[in-house]
Amino acid sequence: MDRRFLTECALHRPELFQAMLAFNAKSFCPAPPKGFFQGADALARALWQDKNLRLAALPDPAPGGWWDFEQENRRYALLGKETLTDLCRHFSAAALGEKIARVIARSEQLKLRTHMGEALYRYALARGRYQAGRAGAVLCGQCRAMDLPGQFSSLAHAALCLISEDWPRPLAEMLGLFRSRGDAFPAQAGKKKHAGAPHALSMTPKTEAAGRDPDDAPALTPEERRAFDFTLKKILLREVAPQWAPCFD
Repeated sequence: MDRRFLTECALHRPELFQAMLAFNAKSFCPAPPKGFFQGADALARALWQDKNLRLAALPDPAPGGWWDFEQENRRYALLGKETLTDLCRHFSAAALGEKIARVIARSEQLKLRTHMGEALYRYALARGRYQAGRAGAVLCGQCRAMDLPGQFSSLAHAALCLISEDWPRPLAEMLGLFRSRGDAFPAQAGKKKHAGAPHALSMTPKTEAAGRDPDDAPALTPEERRAFDFTLKKILLREVAPQWAPCFD
């Protein structure tokens, strides 16, 4: 746990600080160590005194322990499963926006609307296809041939895999996301797995995921990864949950 980062958040980023407290408070509620917030202002002390936010301050992020979320990519865990799933579905809709716009057959349009939901379908056509940028094009290019509803599910799965790629396994497990193989993308050849990182995470029901082997996230270059991170955060803060803006850099 980085106490410097935590104290800095308590002083200057109260929204992120409260979000971290709320996330960690799901498991532990003892008082902080004596002198932990030495030099911090009354806000930090008051937050820690809130019985609904009080939590453990453990030295290492162990299962059920303290998570400080200094790494911005891990802050997506603060969103919770429902919002995180919604974000991945929005990214997928945006990435496929141009393809969806070229669907002419009424039966295919109806199939897409049913699979995606009317709101996401309209988002893909109206704004999403202009927001996906290079990241969407790269992932669409890696997606194996299948119908558009299948691509939509696979790209949402791929986005979730990429978000959680470097999360320690206990952090991923806290969100209760199922683990399964992603059918649409080839495994990354020669990629070293991050120690303790989760396997690919899937939003498919257990009945569909049964019997599948773990799979890696899609292979991206550092530049493509930066484009993905930028696009994902843009969609989160513009379309899905703008109230989370103070928690991201």
